[in-house]
Amino acid sequence: MGDEEVRWLYRELPGLVRHGIVPPAVAAQLRDHYGAPASPAHSPSRSLAVFGVLGATLVGLGVILLLAHNWDGLTRAARAALVFALLLGAQAMAGFALLSRRGSVAWAESTSGFLALSVGASLALISQTYQVPGEPRELILVWMLLIAPLPYLLGAALPAIGYWIGITTWALTDPGAPASLPLWGLLAGIGVADLLRAGRWRFPSAGSAIHAWVVAVALPLALLALLAIESGVVWALLAPALGAGMVAASRIADERDLPQLGLPFRFLGTLGLGALVVVLSFPVWDELSLWVTPPAEIGRARIALGLAALLAAFVLPWAWRELAAKRW
Repeated sequence: MGDEEVRWLYRELPGLVRHGIVPPAVAAQLRDHYGAPASPAHSPSRSLAVFGVLGATLVGLGVILLLAHNWDGLTRAARAALVFALLLGAQAMAGFALLSRRGSVAWAESTSGFLALSVGASLALISQTYQVPGEPRELILVWMLLIAPLPYLLGAALPAIGYWIGITTWALTDPGAPASLPLWGLLAGIGVADLLRAGRWRFPSAGSAIHAWVVAVALPLALLALLAIESGVVWALLAPALGAGMVAASRIADERDLPQLGLPFRFLGTLGLGALVVVLSFPVWDELSLWVTPPAEIGRARIALGLAALLAAFVLPWAWRELAAKRW
């Protein structure tokens, strides 16, 4: 077995022992037999992946800059031809990585990152060339929908990180718009499913650690921006539900032998609950005006309270199991 397979086996062993599939003595014998794998931090493939991503990003930005510099001197037909050539070239490279270099982190990350940049540049340049009406928010949404399959097809962290940044930017460009919440929930669900799927084999790696931190920050940030709640009553229920939900998610990640996945959720959830305790230690309850929900916020407040109830339904069974097991 190679070092990657040994590291995978060592990640799986604690769960197998905990569920009684593998006896502890057998797990110890397996560790003695295979020994300690080489450190991934000094693996040549890791360095190759990092420089491959940097190289693809610089090449992609350079090509886009070259096109933009000579853009005014080109006809519409020439502009469209160059844009589609760039896009088809990026797709060909990604297809080559998918079919002939499957398993190579360097090829997956670099080609998927280049393709994601090419899709965004093509949308922007074609829209500018043919004066396609629309708002930047709509362009971001189309861009994210087009690159959403890349993490699934190539197993790369870079387009997944870009996807989360994109859908969060889309949510922040129109704060206080609960009508966008169902679509954002669908987009976020696609990203969360990819994170859970990748957690079994992509961790631990630098790209996946950044991926998890971006998700942990983006989820509450976009959600709170879309709701834009000012009512103190709603905040008193929604804020602890969000914090407790993130802490519970981190503990569930630990139970599934994915501690790297839960670390940012544990940190941010605990930090948020601690900040809430500090705020509530001041006489904020005297501000009665904060407890009155303005008529314009009634609809958003109902959505927020429904979300708090869902989070409570998610947290309470986990909390009951923790307390029953005396894990205070």
